[in-house]
Amino acid sequence: LELLWEPVQLNCNHIFCFVCIEDSLVYSNRCPFCRQNFTIKEIKINLEIQNRILNSFSTEQIENRKKIHEQSLFQKESFTRIIVEYGNTAIKDRDKYNSTVFVNVIKVIKGKLSKKNILKNQLIEKVEFNLNSFCSKSGFLVSSPPWEFTRSRCPEYNCHITITWNKFLRINPYEISYVVDYSSPKNIKHFILEVKQ
Repeated sequence: LELLWEPVQLNCNHIFCFVCIEDSLVYSNRCPFCRQNFTIKEIKINLEIQNRILNSFSTEQIENRKKIHEQSLFQKESFTRIIVEYGNTAIKDRDKYNSTVFVNVIKVIKGKLSKKNILKNQLIEKVEFNLNSFCSKSGFLVSSPPWEFTRSRCPEYNCHITITWNKFLRINPYEISYVVDYSSPKNIKHFILEVKQ
């Protein structure tokens, strides 16, 4: 095991290196240990834990870990990471259902793309929402922000989301299968897309 560097403590109390938990978002927004959901807002360096680590190890151990961390960041510099959230807002009042399914680019980090003056909503060209339900209309194409659609009188359903990125990114569309959930007023998931520049 490596020495923790820039530790992040999630709401479930599990602790990970900042870079490690950020990397895990490429695959899932669940804690790698207990599988509890977490949000991108939870990924903040815990300075108290960081200070305890710095005070508990020798200068040589700290410097070695710092070099490993810097090498890892250097290798990732050729990639731009696009953090995307998707999910739904939902209201179920007796037999009435209302839901809005959405996709948002919330942050662009690292790499060359983050240094350009590009608005987050310029990264997406269009979003297609295809429903698998008893709703009357099964497909929605949204070609300008906000990247969302709203349905009324539609019970829980599966939604297949296809995000087509702007041509300058030179990447294939990203597909998500998502179950619109009425168990809470807002359901959010994240993924990180790595783009080699």
